Amino acid sequence: MSQTSVIRGHLGNQWEEITINWLSKADGSYTEVVPVNGYVVQAEFVPSGTNAPSDNYGVTLLDAYGFDVLCGVGASQSTNTVKRKTPGVTISDGTNNATVPPLASGNHTLTIASAGAGKQGAVVLLVK
Repeated sequence: MSQTSVIRGHLGNQWEEITINWLSKADGSYTEVVPVNGYVVQAEFVPSGTNAPSDNYGVTLLDAYGFDVLCGVGASQSTNTVKRKTPGVTISDGTNNATVPPLASGNHTLTIASAGAGKQGAVVLLVK
């Protein structure tokens, strides 16, 4: 798996699937700039079956202002379990609260932390 591998696929007219295959550096980190445009409705965290990351590795996807559009769902990932999460931002009209997917626009920095040296995995984003 190459260290820089972003695969984009379209699921119909309105959906985009973005797969980022990653390979951590000696310090256990990985960073990639990924253009993301739309609502991030799902994030899937896939550890390698043969060279799995350390338990409790973390994933963030930061916009230009430092906001994690994964809304914290990338924290504490498992070494051997695929996790599918739905990021959400809570909004309120003063009376009622609702959770909506975060809107991403432009380049975002995907960061993997504490994965262990030379470990592999993938992050799959479903964007509408």
